[in-house]
Amino acid sequence: RNHIMIKNSLGLCLLALVLTACTSAPLHNMTGVAVPEKADGEGLTLNQVKAAVMRGCVGKGWTPRVEEPGLIHCSITVRTHSAEVAIPFTASEYDIRYVDSVNLDADGQGHIHRNYNNWVSNLSGSIQQELLRQAYDL
Repeated sequence: RNHIMIKNSLGLCLLALVLTACTSAPLHNMTGVAVPEKADGEGLTLNQVKAAVMRGCVGKGWTPRVEEPGLIHCSITVRTHSAEVAIPFTASEYDIRYVDSVNLDADGQGHIHRNYNNWVSNLSGSIQQELLRQAYDL
């Protein structure tokens, strides 16, 4: 009887591991994402990039806060899950780097729930859209 209980327990543990692995993905930091230039080839100012990053964050439901010149921290909470990223930026590029998360299964070895990468990808797309608006005075 104990043999069957141990076997069932091991089976449940294995199932839990498989299900967890299905939602886990390598954590992706975005680095060196280019800031588009204006139509005349001129670059955006640091303040224009900052404004576009802030609007891009807000546009996707992230809450931005300026930590220092050239660095914005952004956080998002979805139900019981939350994430925080750092966005260092210059007039020519920006990064989106993982800082912390809650209930996203970050394992400290470079894996996290796959939704995190989708959130960051969508965040970068929103920032790019705002940068283009800024570059083309829209």
